[in-house]
Amino acid sequence: MVAAVAAIGFFTAATASAAPDVTGQYNVENSSETWTVTSCGVGCVDINSSGGHNRHLHLNDGRWVSVPFVGSVHCPVDNSEAAAEMTTTVNESFTEYNDHTIRVIGTCENGYSFIGQAPDVSGGLVKQS
Repeated sequence: MVAAVAAIGFFTAATASAAPDVTGQYNVENSSETWTVTSCGVGCVDINSSGGHNRHLHLNDGRWVSVPFVGSVHCPVDNSEAAAEMTTTVNESFTEYNDHTIRVIGTCENGYSFIGQAPDVSGGLVKQS
């Protein structure tokens, strides 16, 4: 019984140490956006974005993967933004991200419809000291 409890304790400690500490403030490269990353448990972080699109991510196979959230995509015909269901993936060390559009759920300004798939947006993240 003691060995089983010790083994469970070892497994829990090993799992907890496997998730890197990525909490802190990040600048999104080529953008004025900043992310504040806080822990929501082992292998779980929340991103509070100055751009308004907050995210909830879990560590999965060496990547941080968000649950779907409502973000926005750029409408090239009139330079407006349309609402879209999206996911974000961040590498394990929190230095690169990818925003992927699942589907556009809004329309552009002046009633234009968004036609086609919105391109993914990728970039770098720089942790503030």
